[in-house]
Amino acid sequence: MKTLRIHLEDQYAWIGRVAKPVWFSAWLCFVALMVTGSSYCWWAFWVMVCLFASYLIAIGQIHCPRCDKRLGVLSQTQAGGRRRQRLPLENTQCPNCRLTLDYPVP
Repeated sequence: MKTLRIHLEDQYAWIGRVAKPVWFSAWLCFVALMVTGSSYCWWAFWVMVCLFASYLIAIGQIHCPRCDKRLGVLSQTQAGGRRRQRLPLENTQCPNCRLTLDYPVP
């Protein structure tokens, strides 16, 4: 049976598979332009800012499997600070239908 936890982990994995290579290549381009002293360095920085913003927008577009409304970024925010290990999802629920993480969704 699929739960909200499994749905979110699948969506995060899909977004990560797309975002990580794009983010890394933009960062590498920025570093290369900084090292060469190019005047296009600030353009690469703003491209990285836009990529990060699009990553947050993509996370905000994840839909609830029960009511099919967007969960939003704030409902998916996890406390944890700067840790290297992956944090488990906790206290996340749909703000519209109050579906909790481990409740089965048909």
